[in-house]
Amino acid sequence: MSHNTASKDFKVNGLPIMTILGSVGSIDGTATGTTNLYTVPTGRKAVVAGAVIRVTAVTGFSVAGTAGIGVAAGEDDIFGSAALTGLSGTTIAFVFTKTSGSLYVAQSTDVVKLGIDTGFTATAITLAVDLFGYLL
Repeated sequence: MSHNTASKDFKVNGLPIMTILGSVGSIDGTATGTTNLYTVPTGRKAVVAGAVIRVTAVTGFSVAGTAGIGVAAGEDDIFGSAALTGLSGTTIAFVFTKTSGSLYVAQSTDVVKLGIDTGFTATAITLAVDLFGYLL
């Protein structure tokens, strides 16, 4: 196994393996807008295979928000906007993944973003996102 932790370039027998491409915290879940999760290194491509959204702190929760992940305006071309149902406390995570079909290949210098389309109804809720995939 070889790896370059700075570039997230992990390989076994010369083949790329899945890793956490980026992990971002301190996201205000009550606010709509975008948050940068990962920038693909120059000259590389990244296969984005999944994302985990976690609640790191919450008070006064009432209704979950909606969000998607992508590189194009709207931030839903990798994982379409979805209601983050059940994401109400720090013991639950929401997973974006594909069980079959095509995976998105982000191009050199693309910025993968979380787009919160509808904010959570809560006094305060802080989110963290882990983005999974591998580099080509």
